[in-house]
Amino acid sequence: MQLSVDRIARVAVMTSVISVSAMIALPLPFTPVPLSLANLTIMLSGVLCGVIDGTLAVIMYILLGMVGLPIFAGFNSGIGVILGPTGGYIMGYPILAFLVGYLSRVFSRRLKRFTAHLISMAIGLIVLYLFGCSWYILTTGVSVTAAISVTIIPFLPGDLLKAVTASTLALRYYYIKR
Repeated sequence: MQLSVDRIARVAVMTSVISVSAMIALPLPFTPVPLSLANLTIMLSGVLCGVIDGTLAVIMYILLGMVGLPIFAGFNSGIGVILGPTGGYIMGYPILAFLVGYLSRVFSRRLKRFTAHLISMAIGLIVLYLFGCSWYILTTGVSVTAAISVTIIPFLPGDLLKAVTASTLALRYYYIKR
C-alpha cells in the first residue's frame, strides 16, 4: 500500500482535528477523566479515513502528545499522561479508530450506512471503556465498581450523543462527496 500525497494529507488533517478536539476538555469534579470531543473525532477518523489511515491518524496524535506537544485533554502532554490513571483511554484510541473503521465497512454491506456507523461506534466505545476502566483500576487500585462509576457511567449519555453526531457527520460527508 503506497502512501500518496492525498493519503498523507488526509492523515495529517485528521491528526490535527483529533488534536484540537482533545485539547478542549471540561474537567468534571467527580472523576479524573475529563470530558472532551476526542472520541467523537477518533470515531470519525475510523469512518472517514478508513481502517489504516484512521488508525494512523490516531497513532500520530498519540506520538505527538508523547513527545511534548500539549494536545492531550486540558493541554497536557508527555508519557506521564499515558502512564497516569486516564492513560488507558489514550491507549485505547487506536483500537477505537480501527474497530469503527473496520466494523463500519463490514456492517455497511447489510445495514444502512448510518446504522452501520452507529453500531460500530457503540462497539468501539465499549472496547474503549474496557481499556480506560481497566487501566484506571491498575493505576489507582480502586474496585471495579468504583472505577466503573467514575470512568464509564458519567460518560455514557454524552458518548452516545457523540456517536450519533459522528454518524450524522459521516453521512453528510458522504453526501457532499458525491
